Amino acid sequence: MKGALKPQVSGMIPILEHRARQLPEVPAIISPERRITYEEYRRLIRQGAGKLTALGLQPGQRVAFWSTNRWELIVLMMACWYGEMVAIPLNPKLPGENLRLHLDQVQAGALIVEKSLIGGLPDRLAPPVIELEGLFSGSPDRLPEGRWMQVDPELTFIFTSGTTGRPRAACHTWSNHYCSARGANQNIPLKAGDRWFISLPLFHVGGLAVLFRTLLAGATIVVPEDRQITPDIIQTFQITHVSMVATQLQRFVNSLPAQGFRSSLKCILVGGGPIPPHLIQKALEQHLPVFTTYGSTEMSSQITTTRPGDNLQRLLTAGRPLPYREVQIAPDGEILVKGPTLFKGYWDGGKLQLPVDEEGWFHTGDIGRWTIDGYLKVIGRKDNMFVSGGENIHPEEIEAMLMRLPGVKQALVVPLSHPEFGARPVAFLEMEPNNHPLDAEQLRGMLQAFLPRFKIPDHFLPWPVHTHYMVKPNRKVFQEIARQKISAPL
Repeated sequence: MKGALKPQVSGMIPILEHRARQLPEVPAIISPERRITYEEYRRLIRQGAGKLTALGLQPGQRVAFWSTNRWELIVLMMACWYGEMVAIPLNPKLPGENLRLHLDQVQAGALIVEKSLIGGLPDRLAPPVIELEGLFSGSPDRLPEGRWMQVDPELTFIFTSGTTGRPRAACHTWSNHYCSARGANQNIPLKAGDRWFISLPLFHVGGLAVLFRTLLAGATIVVPEDRQITPDIIQTFQITHVSMVATQLQRFVNSLPAQGFRSSLKCILVGGGPIPPHLIQKALEQHLPVFTTYGSTEMSSQITTTRPGDNLQRLLTAGRPLPYREVQIAPDGEILVKGPTLFKGYWDGGKLQLPVDEEGWFHTGDIGRWTIDGYLKVIGRKDNMFVSGGENIHPEEIEAMLMRLPGVKQALVVPLSHPEFGARPVAFLEMEPNNHPLDAEQLRGMLQAFLPRFKIPDHFLPWPVHTHYMVKPNRKVFQEIARQKISAPL
């Protein structure tokens, strides 16, 4: 299925200048420390670009950021783009040596670090280290007039594990981000006065996309002290739009007052993996404006999304292709994508490599199918599939059934090697508070109504307490935990 052709792309600087003239007093960013109008946003971005230039950074250089979500991070990434530099937001929870490998891989010209994280830096980093907050002190070194010499400059490198588990840097240009944001805003209206809560990290494409959507619409980014989404936060900041993963939605729904919740919300965009059907139904019963979506780093965020007014049945899908995206299902069920939002390539060995087939399709590694009315159902990952006794097993199918069971908050299934069948499924379960874990026989009995016997897990383990992740759990980590607990070889 196809979206529209590539639109005429406006440059970032003209859009920013227009917003500053058109909406000078409208807030571009609201944080606990500061309220920044569009007029001030433009000034701070220019000031930041001047500071970066004074430090010797040049157009085309790569600037890495190691920070939590902060208004300073947003402004300085915009300043990078204003000066035609490439911004590389990195996970602030990266271990020190892992951080070094990321910086070496992209040949960063500088590392800008949040002050509170500086103590966690490894010794003798190659790029110079600059304190994030310090770039806003003192007078501007120079206030450059923005001018993009390139037609479509590279803007970001975003790290993604991809299908190999090895982190790779995906390069996006301005037009990738622009087309992604424009198509998203055509599906879910966003306008001046609306407020989008940054609940996803800015090193993740779903969080980063909000910067472009709000700029194009003249809307406001709300940066909280932490990324917890509560009814009080929604009401205090009059939030209209928010992006979530299923776990965040579950916590938000559970936190709603029993007497009901009247709010300013116009959109709760939920993606990043499977969403339990009962959770969508519960959100609709609370009159929450839920939209489900499927996206990827390589396609600059959203690929398909449901539409305003879609019913429960459609919200149990990933939606329809957005404008400026094309989607096709290959004969083996793999989801193929292309279009103006498709990234420029992976940075590999000092050059960009774009892995597409002869017809320009990018193979996502995801398995899917179309519903009769043209909505996409995402079944699982090709590389997650394993064979047990000659039968193909998609862990996501088992997870979806487990999430239907009473009290189950999260479920994840991994393969464990087996001497007779080759591999067998093992399930991790996180239960809702105040819900007692179900024993293995109860779980098997419930699953028999939905799954053939060979797909029912051999073991059910409690969710690991000390496993940390920002958006998605790492299946290899869970597989190793299962191996250790069950004492089985991989």
